[in-house]
Amino acid sequence: MRRRLAVVAFELWPFVVVVFGGLIAIGKLAQSEWEGTFLYNGDSLVLPLVEDSILRGEALHWVFSSQNFLFPEGLFFFLSTLFTDSPRVALYVNAVLNLVALYAVLRVIAHQLAHHSRHRFVEITIALGATVLYLVFVLLEPTASVNRSGTATTYLMTTYYYGVIITGLVVISLTLWVTRSFVVPVWERRRVRVYLVVVTVLTTLVVFSDPLYVAQVIAPFLVGLLALIWARRLSWRNASILMIPAIAGTAIAFVLREVFRDFFASDLASYVQPDQVRVALRVLYDSLLEMSGSAQGSLKLIIISGVMLLTFSIMAFAIYSRFDAKAARSISTVEFFIVTFVSVSSVSLIAGHLITGAITTRYLTPLYIFPLLTVVFVGVYVLRRLLVEVENAELRRNLSRFSLGVAAAASVLIVVVGVINVPAVVRSASGADYTTADCFDDFVGDSDVNGVGSFWTVRQLDLYSTAKGDILQADGELTVYDWMNNLGAYDDKEFSYVVTDESGQLPREAVGVLGEPAQVIDCAGYEIYDFRGTPGEEILTDRIAESADELLDR
Repeated sequence: MRRRLAVVAFELWPFVVVVFGGLIAIGKLAQSEWEGTFLYNGDSLVLPLVEDSILRGEALHWVFSSQNFLFPEGLFFFLSTLFTDSPRVALYVNAVLNLVALYAVLRVIAHQLAHHSRHRFVEITIALGATVLYLVFVLLEPTASVNRSGTATTYLMTTYYYGVIITGLVVISLTLWVTRSFVVPVWERRRVRVYLVVVTVLTTLVVFSDPLYVAQVIAPFLVGLLALIWARRLSWRNASILMIPAIAGTAIAFVLREVFRDFFASDLASYVQPDQVRVALRVLYDSLLEMSGSAQGSLKLIIISGVMLLTFSIMAFAIYSRFDAKAARSISTVEFFIVTFVSVSSVSLIAGHLITGAITTRYLTPLYIFPLLTVVFVGVYVLRRLLVEVENAELRRNLSRFSLGVAAAASVLIVVVGVINVPAVVRSASGADYTTADCFDDFVGDSDVNGVGSFWTVRQLDLYSTAKGDILQADGELTVYDWMNNLGAYDDKEFSYVVTDESGQLPREAVGVLGEPAQVIDCAGYEIYDFRGTPGEEILTDRIAESADELLDR
């Protein structure tokens, strides 16, 4: 019994370390410009606003972007809200949950690579080390820019496509589980049945939610399997078993996306802009310049470049092993598969960025996560040989004690630094320094008036203000802006004010068609044009109502 408790404690301790590591990352974010991006940016507030809409009992006619964040983002955010009513706390809990999920999947993959329970320390150490390496990337981000050099941090945010990454890692883990890490040619029928069902369901849900999964996970996954066939390490029959659920799930998902196309504001074709390749190249170049412009950014660039160099070097050796029997014995089939997946995913991410003419780097987040698979399998390979296969018993014991001591000291240090960051996290999560909504609350007072404004301002006001009425999205034409927005919220409402800001989406000039306002209130970062009691109130209400009806009827 005591031994079993010790094993449980040994397994749980890394999760504690990861949680406090998450507090270190959040503490850094909370004391920088990242706080605004994390808690108040319009894109970051999708799921809190969906929850708020449901709690208000509004008719649900949500229109998202090309992603709807249903799975797994919606599930993770729901779990994050179970013990809090605060959107800020939920967003931070979600970030920690993402980190815990990353460690958990890497821990399972490390176990599947080590093949033996006596390697528990190796598995935990390597999985935890890989997770900490990701945290290092976050802490080394030079600027709070999700569209340039701040790419790694976006994995911690609710609506920046982390679901694709975590689901991809789960599918990799399931693949190693059903194949027993490719060490046996015949697989258990029970495992195969479970794999077929689970991977099909996962693929369907995640592709329906975010089609990026096809390019970022399924494509390199299929190429990895084809590479094993080419290397004569996997039969076509077994490869087909692994391919079928991924392909079938994708097909089902695209059918569902067509059936529910009203939930999406844009189709996939709108993202493909090959004529913007030069712009996309410039974005990458500017991001590298921004990253290398500081010591911490340069260190981050050196580390990830080193991991990628290691990955492509092993990939080159794997290809060479196809033609050399001796070399083939030096790299296992599972290592061949993982390094192919990581290499192809890295290349496809950059290629996809260029082909689509992307003006943002946030779609490249997997570049900081998938290479951790290389870290895991190389780490398991090296540490297992150091701690288990060293012939000298005394040297082996000394190495084990030293490794355990270093791991214990590092984990305690992470917990201590995490505790130090708790006050900053608590202050940020409480909104103690948030003042953006104060001016708006003073204007609205106890009334239940409704208004419209720019996407970038009204979403945080809608979520964090104490106003009784609604403040909803509109564009420069003073019509409904149907982007990650609930069209049902506009139903049967009168609108009497307009909020403008410097974003350019709803400029000051746009309110001219409403005539002279009753008053204009200048707030920090935005202005409120009040049309209560003026002809502009009726004009505004009619414009919003007509555009909402048109969108609902299309």
